[in-house]
Amino acid sequence: SRKDLPPADLEIRVEIAPHAFFQLDDDGTIRCEIPVDGFAWIANRPIQVPTVSGLQTLQLQRDRLSYRLDGQGFPVERRGSRGDQLITVLPIFPDTLSTDQEILLDQLLATGAHAQDDRLRSWNRGIRAWERGRSERSR
Repeated sequence: SRKDLPPADLEIRVEIAPHAFFQLDDDGTIRCEIPVDGFAWIANRPIQVPTVSGLQTLQLQRDRLSYRLDGQGFPVERRGSRGDQLITVLPIFPDTLSTDQEILLDQLLATGAHAQDDRLRSWNRGIRAWERGRSERSR
């Protein structure tokens, strides 16, 4: 009978096969790289991203390429909390623009809205100063 058998330890080894979308880190973090429409990224549009629980909406932000979904990773310990999911988006832009896209970009550039950014103004000031310095040295 089973009562007469000595207690025994059971060791189970689980191997996880590579996945088409996800990479699993030892700490339960799941990583995922997702190509996204570059114009959707610029326009801060939402996209659907895969998680182990199914698709989830992620709001893109044009100043961000990396996002963290808390608790959407893999549990490291049995009945333990789940790790996080890290998503890296790769904005994809067309190799060539259509005539309509060229016209729309020209209209956007004509608004001058991009020139109001402090980083761009600072860069342009630095370039002008550098060019003036080069001109003066070459005289």
